[in-house]
Amino acid sequence: MSLDGSCLRSSPPPGWESGMNRESVLSVANIFNPAGASVANSLIADEYLKDARTTEEIRDAFTEMIGDMLMALPMVTVAGYLSGNLTKGDEKLCRTMMACWSNFAQTSSPNGPRLFSWPQNDRHKQEYMELGLMQTLKQNLKKERVHFATVVLPQQLEQSAAAANTGN
Repeated sequence: MSLDGSCLRSSPPPGWESGMNRESVLSVANIFNPAGASVANSLIADEYLKDARTTEEIRDAFTEMIGDMLMALPMVTVAGYLSGNLTKGDEKLCRTMMACWSNFAQTSSPNGPRLFSWPQNDRHKQEYMELGLMQTLKQNLKKERVHFATVVLPQQLEQSAAAANTGN
């Protein structure tokens, strides 16, 4: 897997449906972890890939690994810092979010009785829910960063590769 910006796009990299191998898992892990962390990346990959036998199983284990590294583990860590220091509003937000996640796991929708109405995804409206003590419907989450990751970065990488190929 080359560093062509495909890991930053909203769609999976080419060949994703066919699965992954250990080397492609490590190449992506090395993007997210700082330089010099290759030993840590190998240990993390070993943990998540230990039961994976096929390229599809490796891909699925990689998906879990990235989800844990980028979302689940940081959230658990923050929750540990917050325990015992929550306001009534924080506790209400926690209960609301647990209800949303539970509904989503059961029905594929976070909506439910006594919860805010979370809109269905519409790529043209680009709506998202800002979560806090008050939930707010907004549009175009990180619009400038998305443009950078999906348009500017691939162009810059292509230009850089072209310059390297011409020796400039």
